[in-house]
Amino acid sequence: MVKKGIIDRFEKVWAVVEMEDGEFIEISIETLPPDAREGSVIYIDDEGKVSVSIEETNERRKRIQALMDKLFED
Repeated sequence: MVKKGIIDRFEKVWAVVEMEDGEFIEISIETLPPDAREGSVIYIDDEGKVSVSIEETNERRKRIQALMDKLFED
């Protein structure tokens, strides 16, 4: 079963990831792909392999930016 999460932050050698169910887990930075950043949408497969969904990450960033633009309108 593939699990989906979002990288919340990095702490030393760990990535703190918020999973879809709201649980926070720590993943070793060494297991992340090189393009993983804070805010990246990631998928973790049954074997622990982590992949970044560039498309979902970009869509999420656009939604957040639109909300911020609306919030800070003059």
